[in-house]
Amino acid sequence: MTFAPVGSPTLLLIIGVALVILRVSALYRISRQSASPQRRRTLLRWCGLTAAVLLILAAAARPGFETGRDVTAAADPTDAPTSALNVFFVLDRSVDAPVSAMRPDVAALIDQYPDARFAVISFATRATVDWPLSDDVWSLDSVVAGLSPYIASTPDPVAQANAFAARDVLRAKAEAALDDYPGSQNLVFYLGTGDPESLVSRGSFDMPEGTVAGGGVLGYDAAGGVDAGRLQEIADQLGVPFSPPGTPITEVVPTVAGAGSADTLQVADRRELYWLLTALAAALLLAEFALTLREYRKNRLSRREVTR
Repeated sequence: MTFAPVGSPTLLLIIGVALVILRVSALYRISRQSASPQRRRTLLRWCGLTAAVLLILAAAARPGFETGRDVTAAADPTDAPTSALNVFFVLDRSVDAPVSAMRPDVAALIDQYPDARFAVISFATRATVDWPLSDDVWSLDSVVAGLSPYIASTPDPVAQANAFAARDVLRAKAEAALDDYPGSQNLVFYLGTGDPESLVSRGSFDMPEGTVAGGGVLGYDAAGGVDAGRLQEIADQLGVPFSPPGTPITEVVPTVAGAGSADTLQVADRRELYWLLTALAAALLLAEFALTLREYRKNRLSRREVTR
């Protein structure tokens, strides 16, 4: 079994330790109560809620089993097996970015690559991972549907937006994907405006050789327009084509490096277990909610009887 945490392992460990301390302190208070049926019920509820918390923490660590599969290598580079693809979406979510126009394009691209793994990296002044690399498309669809521009958190956010902010995060995640899934290839789709009103100095999206096999840079008009020159520069650095605003998504045809002359490829795959852990945690939390609601109604009825 291996783990692929959704965030920093150190942060997850700190959160886990803090929650365990809180739950142990609650258990100590329960232990000081006199023995009674009420105490036993409270202890059972403590066990259920504590188990739910631990299950959620375990799900955040994303446990899973590494497997492998043979996929047919396509003769045409653009027909590479989708199960061998890691697709990275780099989204401009700065204050004036037209994220509502990006959402359907992201959904359409997801549909073009069944069985692929997807990751979503968003940026404005800095980059964050909105969705770690995973083949859980069902959950990803809801994440994409909820994407919106960031709320302004810095003075003059439009001028501080950085079209190159996602470089380091993308580089790290793309390199890790090739290590975690030997035989796979990375596609990168950059969706943005080029931040035409930004005063931040330009950076670079130069990636290590072989890290990006294909993808595209898709331009969008914002309130301040679009910086096509900057987007073309990003496309050249990534080694992918640039599609100006208004280009139909059906015309965005990425170029994928050839898979070689072999008839089949051995591609690493991963069967994740976080969905099972979260389902069990949800069941325990639902039971706790039902018991709390029942207790509230019972206490409310008791207070009414006392006041009569």
